[in-house]
Amino acid sequence: MTTQQQLGEDDQHSPQDRGHAESIHEQQHHTHESTFSEPLHVCEACGFCCDGTLFDRVEVSSKEKERLQDKGKFYTRSNGEIRMRLGCQYLGSDGRCECYQKRPRKCRSYQCELLKSVEAGITSMQDAVNIVREARMLRDKSIEASHAAVRAGGGTIAGTENVNQLIRQVEELLNLSAPVPAPAVALAKYRYRSFVHWIRLYIRNNHLH
Repeated sequence: MTTQQQLGEDDQHSPQDRGHAESIHEQQHHTHESTFSEPLHVCEACGFCCDGTLFDRVEVSSKEKERLQDKGKFYTRSNGEIRMRLGCQYLGSDGRCECYQKRPRKCRSYQCELLKSVEAGITSMQDAVNIVREARMLRDKSIEASHAAVRAGGGTIAGTENVNQLIRQVEELLNLSAPVPAPAVALAKYRYRSFVHWIRLYIRNNHLH
């Protein structure tokens, strides 16, 4: 079972409303609109809620879809609800949202556990950034191990850096009884579980059973 599957169908894929008050992130984004050498905010250092790590889609309105039509990738469910696929095409390489002023309401209101801890004064901004950097390191190791396991089974990497999608490829190989060397699979699973445990501990507490 993958990380995405381990969350509830309605909860896992779209950020939930967490209030509409302007956060510290809002204020800093307006204040530091130009350039920066170090992440000014934990959200800019992270991006997991945008890049497909925590969610693979977000609910949008028809008007939001119109505003984001240039880059956004959308689909409509059988009940008429519109979803935009994540990782978001508007997430810049610097960690900033390129559609910040017109981003969807769900994105505007979402706060992960780490951000709420920062805004409550429980965790310092520097500690939060360090937590995110550790998460990124664990994710990179998970991606590397997943690549190795897929290659060891004779599979082809689909060109994704999304750790959830990569682990699916490993599991698909196992389901097909492909001759993946046990150590490669064990390492991929260990790296993946280490990454998800860190996410659950600090960033999203229901990200894994």
